[in-house]
Amino acid sequence: MSVMSVHSSLGKHNIQSFQHDGGFLLFDRDTDGRSGRRILINAQLANKFSALINHDSKGQLVIAGIKQLRAKGGGINSNSCNSKPQRHMDAIGHVLVTYEIHQSSPDDPYDGIRIIDLDLADFAGSREPGFYRVEKDPVKKEWAAKNSKPSKNIKTQKAAINGRVENFDRASKQLLPEMVEKAYGSAETEGFDFFYQPPSLLRRGLSWLTPAQKRVNSQIASQRLAKGLLEAQKKKQTVQWVIHGDGATLFAQALDQLKGHKFDQHEVLFAGLPKQKLGPVMQTMKQAGIGFHKDIIKYNPHDWNALNNRVWGMSGLYRVIESLGDEYEDRLGVLKAQAGGD
Repeated sequence: MSVMSVHSSLGKHNIQSFQHDGGFLLFDRDTDGRSGRRILINAQLANKFSALINHDSKGQLVIAGIKQLRAKGGGINSNSCNSKPQRHMDAIGHVLVTYEIHQSSPDDPYDGIRIIDLDLADFAGSREPGFYRVEKDPVKKEWAAKNSKPSKNIKTQKAAINGRVENFDRASKQLLPEMVEKAYGSAETEGFDFFYQPPSLLRRGLSWLTPAQKRVNSQIASQRLAKGLLEAQKKKQTVQWVIHGDGATLFAQALDQLKGHKFDQHEVLFAGLPKQKLGPVMQTMKQAGIGFHKDIIKYNPHDWNALNNRVWGMSGLYRVIESLGDEYEDRLGVLKAQAGGD
């Protein structure tokens, strides 16, 4: 693309076309660094910019939002790349803006924000960790979370915690309702409680720390889960849990904060193997008085995400299951046969 065509495309939107080294243009006259950080945009994004941002009120809001990156870029409301600390991503209106924050150096005098990609914002904002009541609409026959903000308490007799699920809606509407009902029977009468822990956003092969994760780290998330567990136990409220994948790690962290308490009102089924070795997690649960579903764990024999368990952790898991008593002997045999066939 020629410099002239870049200038022409950006010029439709009042974007100043001052050429900088490295193929970047100054985004606007008032983003030159005199007030807040400088904002540059990759010249090769000109066509994408014109396709995504129209010269209307909606487009002007996006432009205004991009300018606000001078002060807010990389902050608590931005997605931040785990493997590339200088790279961040913000959903501004209908546009997803990916950018890097650079410091000035003798080799690179153009410090500030460099916009390196634009795309449609195709994922919803992350929810905070906590309990969400999931119920089935009797008319639409669809599952959905009833509260937009998390609750502190478990309100039903069935509960679930997500693991490797990136999307709140997918977990609450599709994946977990099926798991809960397969494990413990119909949940249509009162629904179930879904403790949501926001995972890192996965996009184009990179893992991103989401705004929800920045606001509430894993320590606070485990504290919220711990309070819910303890409150249900104090009320002698029976709770049947489905713990999906890496949700086991957060559950174990919650129990670590509650040493000395007994949780015999809680029962657990593991749905999928976590990355963390499951044997020690189960031992912690056993010591806390937590009961186990008759199947203990169900996992896909073709799922090798949890290599730590599949290769090195199964013997420890078997020892804990053996210690649970004769009623789990048949299930232990099934699990050993399944692992032997992997």
